[in-house]
Amino acid sequence: DATFSLPSLLMEMLVQSEPGELELLPALPREMFQRGTIRGCLARGGLTVEELHWNHILGRVNVTLRSEQAQEITLRFGPKLRFVNAVDPADRESVTQSKPGLWTIKLPAGKSIRLACRY
Repeated sequence: DATFSLPSLLMEMLVQSEPGELELLPALPREMFQRGTIRGCLARGGLTVEELHWNHILGRVNVTLRSEQAQEITLRFGPKLRFVNAVDPADRESVTQSKPGLWTIKLPAGKSIRLACRY
């Protein structure tokens, strides 16, 4: 029934996760959804995407993540990310590029980290 499956379908288009891995906008049709925001998306591994805002016109994505426990995750993005940076200078050491298009994010327990991304 579409009443319960449509929200789930939209969330899977925006956020796909496995424990230790998070992919943003894996299946979002760019021509239909040039920009938008989603809040409060639960991901696997005790991770919450508190806010995800994308703007394909400007090539930017802002995401705020919170983890229940301290963990390290790999962040992927449909179009390859050129730049990922923590907005708060105190969190900047938590973000490193592991491979082209892949970023390692160290998340502390119970603290939100806001990331600014460009592609």
